[in-house]
Amino acid sequence: MKNIKKLLIFTLCLSILTFAVSCNKKEDVKETNNAQVEDTASKETEKTSGGEILVGAAASLTDAMNEIKPIFEEKENCTLNFTYAASGTLQKQIEEDGGIDVFISASESKMNAVDEKDLMVKDSIFPLLKNKLVLVKNKEANVDINMENFVENSNKIAIGQPDVVPAGQYAKQSLENLNLWESGQEKFVFAKDVRAVLAYVSTGECEAGFVYKSDAVIDDNVEIAEEVKDDVHDPIVYPAGIVKSTKNQELAQKFLDFLKESEAKDILTKYGFEVNE
Repeated sequence: MKNIKKLLIFTLCLSILTFAVSCNKKEDVKETNNAQVEDTASKETEKTSGGEILVGAAASLTDAMNEIKPIFEEKENCTLNFTYAASGTLQKQIEEDGGIDVFISASESKMNAVDEKDLMVKDSIFPLLKNKLVLVKNKEANVDINMENFVENSNKIAIGQPDVVPAGQYAKQSLENLNLWESGQEKFVFAKDVRAVLAYVSTGECEAGFVYKSDAVIDDNVEIAEEVKDDVHDPIVYPAGIVKSTKNQELAQKFLDFLKESEAKDILTKYGFEVNE
């Protein structure tokens, strides 16, 4: 009987000890998890301590701005977000208060439209870049294409929607001045932005298309057939400015200032843009 009592006491003590150890382990795991969460939150806070802005940039700027993004984020300890689209699409987003802090347009007219509605910070707008309009062809297309014969020698010709895509607007203007717009109507394939035009030609869906020189240099599947002469369309200028509704004007201004520095200029030049001095 005494042995049974001793065994029961021993078993009870062992159970209590096991429970205590288990509780301590759970507490240690909880503390470790909490520490990890706090560390992650600390890192996120540290990363965004300089703030956060959204830049609405013309689609043709995608590659250049993606390279600039981490450099500026590290420099200012901030978060830099981008939305890339046709300038006309971005214009509408700003007019509908779509949360854009900085607007970089591929068209002065799109920038003027939002500025005239008093949606931009006064005196923040400046001409950032220039570009060239080019006729491109698919490298595999076994046809001779230039500005004189591209309508006859192409089955499909890609162009950005002229009402929202500046590259399409410049293309239409050029073709109208060269008396080629009407003759090409049945062959035109209209795209939502200049990168979609590039994709049409790159994949061979269209033999030719009109894009910016900066777009042509990034795609090995296309080649420049001919540069469109500057005197048949309006100057291609990329203005940049701060949207008045921004909640972080200081960071927005720092970003625009950074785009004027040599490090950013070198990247933009590498992608085929002409940087205004």
